[in-house]
Amino acid sequence: MNKIPLFPLILAIILLAPTNPAGAQNKTPPMGAETVTLTVATPNSARGVTLYTGKIIAYERKSVELLTQNNSQVSLPPGRIVRMEFTREADLQQAEKSFAQKNFAEALAFFQDALRREARPLVRALITEKIIRCLRELGKNTEAVTEFIKLAEENPEMPDEMFSCIPLAWRPDIGDTLTPQRVAKLYNERKTPVTQLFYGSYHLSSGQRAQAVAALTAVSKNKDIRLSTLAETQLWRVSEPKDLTEDMLVRRESLLERIPPDFRAGPCFLLGQAYTLTKNDDQAALAFLKTATAYHQDTPLSAAAMLEAAKACARGDHPEEAEILYRDLTEKYPDTPAAVQAKRQLSQEPSP
Repeated sequence: MNKIPLFPLILAIILLAPTNPAGAQNKTPPMGAETVTLTVATPNSARGVTLYTGKIIAYERKSVELLTQNNSQVSLPPGRIVRMEFTREADLQQAEKSFAQKNFAEALAFFQDALRREARPLVRALITEKIIRCLRELGKNTEAVTEFIKLAEENPEMPDEMFSCIPLAWRPDIGDTLTPQRVAKLYNERKTPVTQLFYGSYHLSSGQRAQAVAALTAVSKNKDIRLSTLAETQLWRVSEPKDLTEDMLVRRESLLERIPPDFRAGPCFLLGQAYTLTKNDDQAALAFLKTATAYHQDTPLSAAAMLEAAKACARGDHPEEAEILYRDLTEKYPDTPAAVQAKRQLSQEPSP
């Protein structure tokens, strides 16, 4: 099942005492004075969801603070918010429609128009997240990195569902030709843990590998568990086959299980590569399939993962499964380089 991005974010400048809604109202609310309706997953309820209506007074990493219509304050976990109803202008409605239809170029244009007209801080952040996801789908990683850095500066405590749009390089062939140079420039301009993470990620496969490893090693010690975990798993990309012992792979599997699902796609892809290097094709195929399906993050990574899963099946003497995956890849992601390779493989295979 594909992971559908939710719509949560934090306004980091708002720090509210949970027992003082009157004081909280003196802060700048992330949705202004607008009343919103939140659909929150509540598995133990009869309907499975609960509706809350009120004014958002804080949207933070650990909780959403909502002042309800009866003037009581409710704390809600961001990860359980499955829908947020608020006033949407026509361009934002069209952007969301195009995004759902996977027309990412059109969606990007509408989201950018909507952002120019939007004043509500939370909605601006939600739109920016979608802009980043569109840019990733379109392979415009230089722009995606730039947008994420601005998003992180304005919302350093954004929830995991939002943070997961971070456009890191999990494959050596990712990124347009400007990405490493642009990331280096951004890092020199803003030496923050986020820009340091990007610098390391986009330079691991360059002539600045030693500097990239040093940057990622530094971020892996950051107190923000999201940054440190992503940096640690990025370093898996430089592992040599001789280092990939059975114990090492078990530890990586264990770490992957502790990572929130929104962040597992890239690390799981690297785990598949590690199993490929150790010639464990069945485990490699499984890891790549999880990347493409259970932990789907974006089309380029999912398509590459499905291609690698098919190759692993072919090497592991599972030709029928390999053919199924090659065909599935050409149908799901027809406009990707991975699909071109899949078609080439299918043209070489004898018909049953």
